[in-house]
Amino acid sequence: MEKRKVVRPTSPFLSVYKPQVTSMFSIAERITGIILVLAVYFVVILVKLEGILLSNYWYYSLLYSVVKGPVSGVLLGSLLLFIIFAGVYHLVFGLRYIYWDRVYGKLNIEDINKYTPMLLGVTGVITLLYWLY
Repeated sequence: MEKRKVVRPTSPFLSVYKPQVTSMFSIAERITGIILVLAVYFVVILVKLEGILLSNYWYYSLLYSVVKGPVSGVLLGSLLLFIIFAGVYHLVFGLRYIYWDRVYGKLNIEDINKYTPMLLGVTGVITLLYWLY
């Protein structure tokens, strides 16, 4: 008897898996956490290198072009708004996951799918309130 070699993929991964609402928002929360950590590291590095950077001309010219350049308001404003949104999103959905861990037996997928857009709305409202005040 001759054995046939069956050609199968090593892992079906995304070709078989249908993304769920909960998994997409979980991935987004992890990404926002990474973005927030990188933003904090960037600020800490800038503060630590302040003495070195203050004596260099290229630092001042770069800083001037970022702060006073033609797209400075849009660029810095968009970046700051994105960081605020990432922080609020990470906080709101992190609290959601803590709540799920406490009462998971009482939750069903319909409730989870119903409350997710509501939490996105809460995230948007809190972000706008924080941005405006």
